[in-house]
Amino acid sequence: MDVGPILSNADFLLENGANMVFRIPVIPGINTSSEELTRMIQFLKERAEQVTEVHLLPYHRIAENKYRRLQMKQSLADVSEPDEQFMRQLKREFEKTGLEVIIGG
Repeated sequence: MDVGPILSNADFLLENGANMVFRIPVIPGINTSSEELTRMIQFLKERAEQVTEVHLLPYHRIAENKYRRLQMKQSLADVSEPDEQFMRQLKREFEKTGLEVIIGG
């Protein structure tokens, strides 16, 4: 997935004085590889002075019934929710940047 435009937009806002809260969906198998997580943490660490908080948003399957009722295919049907232990460990890794990190938000 190309996140270049997202990072460019974030940098533009930060360069223009914005203080930001980063809300990061945590989707197992999509953005939880060690490489992806390292890139996210490094990005935030380099910009820590202007980042107010980081919210780690665990993927959930709440909309599953809605997809079924609307007879729509859910593209993440095979993705499971991250467990609490994984989210706590991820929070500790992100906190090494010195930022305030919240699970949920």
